[in-house]
Amino acid sequence: MRRWVILTLVFFGMVINGNAQNKIDEIVEDFSAPGTSTFSSVVERNPKTRKVVKVVKVLQLANISGFPAIKDAFDEEGKNGNLLTQTDRETTTVTITQENKSEIRIYSFSYETRTKRNGVVTIIIKYKKNN
Repeated sequence: MRRWVILTLVFFGMVINGNAQNKIDEIVEDFSAPGTSTFSSVVERNPKTRKVVKVVKVLQLANISGFPAIKDAFDEEGKNGNLLTQTDRETTTVTITQENKSEIRIYSFSYETRTKRNGVVTIIIKYKKNN
């Protein structure tokens, strides 16, 4: 019985961590579908093993109507990683770095500071070699 409780707690811990980690990914997927954005994705593979080494996703929004949802997702994810916000007169960039034993994730959101337009969300996932 004790083993069952421990396994259940470990499982729920992994599910909660996975759900939080994918909040920005889900928002990018949602906004990439409508025609008001440009979405691109690049996958780098190891030429010998064909395993995925790195994934880069970029979402560009000319009209930042989804700004609140994206900003909220970044605020939420910032609690689970290292958050850095840089602002100058023209551009604000929010960067989150997260690392676990299998991958390193970098999330970046930049937009025009004053108008909250021309947003770009970049997701970089680099898989570690032990996978």
